[in-house]
Amino acid sequence: MWWIVILIILAVLFIAFCALSVGMAHYAAYGKRSTLKESWDWQMNLCDDIHYLSMENDFEHYTIPSYDGYIIHCSLLTVAKAAQKDIKTDRYVILCHGYTDARYGMLKYLPVFSGLDFNVVLYDERGHGENKKAPCSFGIREAKDLAEVIKDTRNRYGKDIKLGIMGESLGGGTVMTALKYKPEVDFCIEDCGFADIVNVLEKGVKDTFKGIPSGIVGPASIAAKICYGESFKAARPIDSLYDNEIPFLVMHGGGDDFITPDNGKRVYDADKGYKEICIIDGAEHASSVIKDRKKYIEVAQKFIKKVLQEA
Repeated sequence: MWWIVILIILAVLFIAFCALSVGMAHYAAYGKRSTLKESWDWQMNLCDDIHYLSMENDFEHYTIPSYDGYIIHCSLLTVAKAAQKDIKTDRYVILCHGYTDARYGMLKYLPVFSGLDFNVVLYDERGHGENKKAPCSFGIREAKDLAEVIKDTRNRYGKDIKLGIMGESLGGGTVMTALKYKPEVDFCIEDCGFADIVNVLEKGVKDTFKGIPSGIVGPASIAAKICYGESFKAARPIDSLYDNEIPFLVMHGGGDDFITPDNGKRVYDADKGYKEICIIDGAEHASSVIKDRKKYIEVAQKFIKKVLQEA
């Protein structure tokens, strides 16, 4: 009878292991999302130089269908509102927010683009903001959504507009992954994005869940594939850069202990085309533009001017 006891113990351990893997996959795919109001308030508390904006009056809202019919909520902030100038411009930039945030979470980057007379397109990434609940695929489906936003922006505002993309954290992974689709954009800026999500998840498990080995990310990746259609191991923005020729700027915080700076260095080294990199000393995750606002704006604007052949 002893072998029956052993089989029962092994079965219980296997079920517990599977449950833990599924639980980790769900935890990663469905983090608590911020509302638009929470995202807005957070930005207003961070940045004194965007207090002139009004959430109720300054944005033009619209929705677009993505490649699979999923509805994406977008907002346009024109130069007239963003830069407080009575002008029209053919310059647009699409901003992609980070994990659990919403589209207003990218407003802290507004001075970079308003200073160069860009209209700003903000949108909620899949499963975030006003969009329908959906699991995060860490750039895989999100990049396909961005490709649709890019197409819509050109169809909506003009085929010949100047158009750039920028993303932070998950948004950084999204803009990098989208480069595999050879989008019709003039530049790409990524801030604190990941080269691959596995290294981030493994570090997160080690730092957050004491007693759980980081190796659980492997089985959780399989669970994510089974439950949500995409594995964590497939989320590798770096793979989209080996043949990229779109001008590429990497920004990263030197003190980022969530998505560590080596991710920025890896994607910079992988990129094929014209590229620049800037590590902001001491900046924590997604805070480089706050830590050294003057330097950040100068570096980003100089890069944009160069690729648009204005400097």
